[in-house]
Amino acid sequence: MAPALSEIKKNWSRDELINYLRNPSSYNGGKRFDEYRAAYKNTIMRSFSNIDVKELGKIADYLLTRDQ
Repeated sequence: MAPALSEIKKNWSRDELINYLRNPSSYNGGKRFDEYRAAYKNTIMRSFSNIDVKELGKIADYLLTRDQ
């Protein structure tokens, strides 16, 4: 279980999303993340720091274009 990816454009720019995918634990602040942690206890998004930034850009582009 994890937060839905709907309305991803509302909360993320392409660069922010790439940075988040590289290091999710660096985004520990803010009301939205506090709500996620409360709703999805013991759920940790893995880091994708081992994936090339260009590939993460492709993933970010895909996610942002799928947002309806």
